[in-house]
Amino acid sequence: MTPERRITSFVGFEIEASRTTRSLTDFLTKFCANFGLEHATYYCRTPLQTNESRELLHTTYPKEWITHYFANDYQFCDPVLVQGQSSLLPFSWDTLDLEAPEARNVFSSALEFGVCGSGLTIPIRGCMNETAMFSICSNTQGEAWSKFLAETLTDLVYSAHLIHYHASHLHGLAHQTKSERLSKREAEVLRWAARGKTAWETARILNLKEKTVSFYISNACAKLQVATKCQAVAKVITEGQIIL
Repeated sequence: MTPERRITSFVGFEIEASRTTRSLTDFLTKFCANFGLEHATYYCRTPLQTNESRELLHTTYPKEWITHYFANDYQFCDPVLVQGQSSLLPFSWDTLDLEAPEARNVFSSALEFGVCGSGLTIPIRGCMNETAMFSICSNTQGEAWSKFLAETLTDLVYSAHLIHYHASHLHGLAHQTKSERLSKREAEVLRWAARGKTAWETARILNLKEKTVSFYISNACAKLQVATKCQAVAKVITEGQIIL
């Protein structure tokens, strides 16, 4: 089984076993152990109708670093959070702007606690206007880290949306209503999307036109009440409408 398929299979199975907020943190620990990562973090900020916001944090970082982080108000200058709140695409930490002294200080302090190195953050934009991020970090560097990301990025993105969908329900941020059942074709195109295929590639596989595949994906998103293909894949995997 290829690394990316192992990630999808692991997340799809293990996330369902996480029935409490504590077990979600335990899941992240297992995730790191299974794929040779140092740490993983899920963070979500959800606007509420009262003009306040609710923040969720699940991380494998040591408590000493978390305490130091918030005691020094790093959440206001952390370059990962700054870019994650404005970016729509996954980004590697080696692309971050560390010119500001405050940003450099966050990373240098992290190194002292042994919690930094190579990293990747996947921003998530939810249908309730929430901003979430899934981050991983590793001591692996250079070509080995680039190779890992090249092999796993697609499935890491889908996994991030699975984790977000599951965490939203565990924390009561979304109503657990069963989605409208997908048609056979809609489920089929999402199954290929979950395997990392583009609409063009799926069209070639199923002998359809690319715009027809896009039409099925749009219909599926509408039925699932989600905004993106990634969210659609995450939801149907969680609900068991498709099996990889």
